[in-house]
Amino acid sequence: MSLPWYIDPDKIDGTNEHGALLAKNIRTDGAIKQAIYQYGDNVNSEYIAKEVINRFQQTGMTMVDEINAMNKDLVLDLGCGFNPYVKYIKNCVGSDVLPYKDLDVQADFAHTPFVDNCADVILCLTGQFFRMMNNQKSLTEVKRIAKDGCIVYCRTPKQKFRKLKKRYMNEASLHKIVIMTEEEQQKVNVLSAIKLENDTQLPEKMGEEFGFTIRTPLEEGEYREGNALEVETPDTVIANSSYYADQNANKLNKFPRQHYYWTWTVHK
Repeated sequence: MSLPWYIDPDKIDGTNEHGALLAKNIRTDGAIKQAIYQYGDNVNSEYIAKEVINRFQQTGMTMVDEINAMNKDLVLDLGCGFNPYVKYIKNCVGSDVLPYKDLDVQADFAHTPFVDNCADVILCLTGQFFRMMNNQKSLTEVKRIAKDGCIVYCRTPKQKFRKLKKRYMNEASLHKIVIMTEEEQQKVNVLSAIKLENDTQLPEKMGEEFGFTIRTPLEEGEYREGNALEVETPDTVIANSSYYADQNANKLNKFPRQHYYWTWTVHK
């Protein structure tokens, strides 16, 4: 099999049912099981690429134009889902752990088959990157595959920051403070509300561990209403999500209305 220059042949196990390159060593832990539960029924859904991209203002077509103007050799979209950006961003390759029909590479973003120091731009636009169980593994992998000077675009629901703040900013929740001694309380900060002014330092603190510096600071943005998939929803459900599976209201995955965005520059 002839492979692209950015793929490590020792990390590939053929192709999947849709012809995407299939990586070895895909995780099967709780994070992957949750991804399958939330999104697994949608992998073959029809979608409108531009509408999927424009669900989020900061990572919409303005970002696409900005990246294309850089004229880079390789843009990696990790956790790409339907893989809409490959239709609009030059030299873009999409990777996801689930077998979406338009994938380029099926891989766990903590164990990608990409060679070291290959990516000029990396898109980390899934909140899964910033879940506690994924955060260390995924950003370690980003550092490995990024070139020196690589730009990393990030997007996550605001709620993901709560647990990360406990780790990177030594914050404790209010209910925990109640059972702490006064001496223990002096060692931590009380977990602050999830607001921009309280959370601005988190991307900076998180990046320090991996050699990333802030390129553009944290900002808020809203999910745009609408349904980018061509799917039917019951009359009893408000169609404000891009995902609906099996007519099951419990699996309607409503995007949080508020997201955070920022970009890093990788230094090696």
